Amino acid sequence: MLRKPVPTSQESTTIIFKHMTTVGEPIEPEVWKWYHEVVGKGEAVIVDTWWQTETGGFLITTKPALDLMKPGSAGPAALGIYPGDLG
Repeated sequence: MLRKPVPTSQESTTIIFKHMTTVGEPIEPEVWKWYHEVVGKGEAVIVDTWWQTETGGFLITTKPALDLMKPGSAGPAALGIYPGDLG
C-alpha cells in the first residue's frame, strides 16, 4: 500500500479515508460510530452494505451523496434492485 518506507513513529503517519465500505451484514450502530469517528476521523463516508453470495453483488446499500448515513442501517435497496415478498 505504501511505496515509501514506513515511518518510525505514529506521529509522522497521516492516513485520511474519504470513503469506507463494509460488506456482508450491516454493522452494529456502536461499531459504525467508532468506524466513522475513530477510523474515518468523523469525515469519511461510510457505505454499509448487505449482500448474498448467490446474487454476486449488493442488494441493500447506502449511496454516497444520495442517501443519508444511518448507524446500523445498510440503507435502501441498491439501484436496479426491486425487493419483493415471494412467501
